[in-house]
Amino acid sequence: MRKQPIQPPGLRISQLAALAGVPVPTVKHYLHEGLLPRPIKTGRTMSYYDAACVDKIRLIKRLQSKRFFPLNVIKRIIDNGAIAAGELALGEALLDIPAEPEDVQTVSRKRVAGHTRYSLKKIDRMESLGLLRPVITSRGKEYDASDCRVIALMRQREEAGFPFDYSLEMMSVYRRHIQEIVKEDARLFLKRLLPSSSPASAAQYIREGDKALGAFMPLMKAKLVRAHAEKVIETVNSAPEHLKEILRFRRAQSFSSTDLSFSEIPRENVKRTLIAALGKRRDFPAAPHFRTLGQAVLSAAAGNFRLTLAHLEELKAPPELFPLVAALKGLALYGSVPETRGVFSTIQPILDAVAAFRDSRIRVDPYEVCLISSYIRGAVLSVIPDVFDTHSEAAMDLKAVAEAHEVGEESAWRTIAEELKLKALFHLSQMLISDEALESARHVLTLLKEKAGGTFYGKWASKQLAALAEEGDASDPVTHSRAGPEHKR
Repeated sequence: MRKQPIQPPGLRISQLAALAGVPVPTVKHYLHEGLLPRPIKTGRTMSYYDAACVDKIRLIKRLQSKRFFPLNVIKRIIDNGAIAAGELALGEALLDIPAEPEDVQTVSRKRVAGHTRYSLKKIDRMESLGLLRPVITSRGKEYDASDCRVIALMRQREEAGFPFDYSLEMMSVYRRHIQEIVKEDARLFLKRLLPSSSPASAAQYIREGDKALGAFMPLMKAKLVRAHAEKVIETVNSAPEHLKEILRFRRAQSFSSTDLSFSEIPRENVKRTLIAALGKRRDFPAAPHFRTLGQAVLSAAAGNFRLTLAHLEELKAPPELFPLVAALKGLALYGSVPETRGVFSTIQPILDAVAAFRDSRIRVDPYEVCLISSYIRGAVLSVIPDVFDTHSEAAMDLKAVAEAHEVGEESAWRTIAEELKLKALFHLSQMLISDEALESARHVLTLLKEKAGGTFYGKWASKQLAALAEEGDASDPVTHSRAGPEHKR
């Protein structure tokens, strides 16, 4: 009787690779990654794989090529040769893969520029900033449909007239914030929903939730854009009120022309000019440039910014007064914005004002010119809408003024300089409250309260601290206070 041939215990690696339609190195890679069970060894160089590995390899390839699952995810959702439907659905939802994906054609690096009709150099820049996420395959770098759509959007913006560098920066801003949203979304999902959900129900939550959030995001963006625009317009329209407060020195108005402390200051002196102007008097020094400077300050304090600009145009000031003249010009330019008709026509005067303030950033003698220039610059920059990116500069200037030590010897000027330091804290705290930087605002308000005591500024700081305490924790985005009717920001 003829003996039946002994059946091998499985498939050799070459047979497995051929039946699964993959190269032998791919089988070895899957084995190394723990995606396949260990083969049965019958000798030093002979191993046999279970026939079920054919379907498993085909499944792995399908999950990679059609659904773009990474191998570490595939490993977790494969269970003894079969995939739990719930695990697969959850994996798809977490990776934002369509439940029934269409055949996806990837584009190689060699073909992507021709396919998208876009420069490879620009594509590389987009990739370097994380706007594209090509996959690395055995064929090299490949771009999926999402990458190609992002490239098309960038090309579309450029064809509409947007500079490439601007679009690159703008999309990078969105990417950065979306990445934070994704992290926070995942944190909340893991904390609130996943522990009490099955894989299938968790996948459904993600799918349905993402649909709602996808519809919510453009709606919320439109609302926020409108609210931001309204706030900018309101801030610009209230500029004259803010600027009057910037030049309202309560202590200077208590000096009389016969005050002994006032008479300590030499007649032809910028300090005397400023004290007279801030005190709303016209007994300026006789020199033409001091008299014109005093008139410019008086006009600005009265809210007549066109007249201020006319005085500054007429002024033939020596170099040591240049920072103060530039700061006053910036104040007057911003103060005249509400008189400008239209919406977009207001932007250039604001940019001109910011440029004037930056021109004023030079150090000169006498020191008091730098001190008052820094104060005016910082205070006005603090009330310009932060969309013009002025608030960090404002904080720097106002902190420098508040911490100034050299204030002069004459008692009249020391009185002005001390109020100047209090007003710097006053405007700094208003800006921080408006920007909802409430922890920093509390710190500055506390300092102002301690330094100002029972004066106007001290009482105001006490009220703001009480209001912030009532409104609750600083982390609450709606916890903010305004400065009240007289100084509302």
